[in-house]
Amino acid sequence: MDYTYFVFTFFVFTLVVTAIFIAKKIKSPKDKNAAAVSEKEKKLFKLYQSLEDMIAGTMEFMEESKDEITQNQDKIAKMLEKAENILMQAKNEAETINVAKEDVTKAHLQQEPKNEFKKPILISNNLGRRDQVLLLKKEGQNVKQISKVLGMSQGEVKLIIGLDK
Repeated sequence: MDYTYFVFTFFVFTLVVTAIFIAKKIKSPKDKNAAAVSEKEKKLFKLYQSLEDMIAGTMEFMEESKDEITQNQDKIAKMLEKAENILMQAKNEAETINVAKEDVTKAHLQQEPKNEFKKPILISNNLGRRDQVLLLKKEGQNVKQISKVLGMSQGEVKLIIGLDK
């Protein structure tokens, strides 16, 4: 065998090695790019999942808040209704008091002037304040007279008489 055979073999070997080297060079950037793209896709997918979780949590919070607001609105509506009822009762009582004042004023103007205070009946110490107030009221004493006789404020007397009705 001639040395040309060895040179030719070496030449073929060099061509094969060069072809393999070039093939790897051509493939490796694609693999690196593919791996980089795949990694970016995974990160993007994780971000998307996190975003979906946050949106779901926000929606859940909004529903809970909406329920709580609805409950508070119901409570406020009930309180407003109670306040309106109390206001109506107060108006009715004020009208009743005004009518009673007018009746008393008319009756007082029609009667002859007489002593402002009637002689109170004897009040037993065994009776409670409530009973004393009601007894004097039954006798015909007015709030001012009862408050003076018992040493109570007119507001207390009015309250006791109002609660007895």
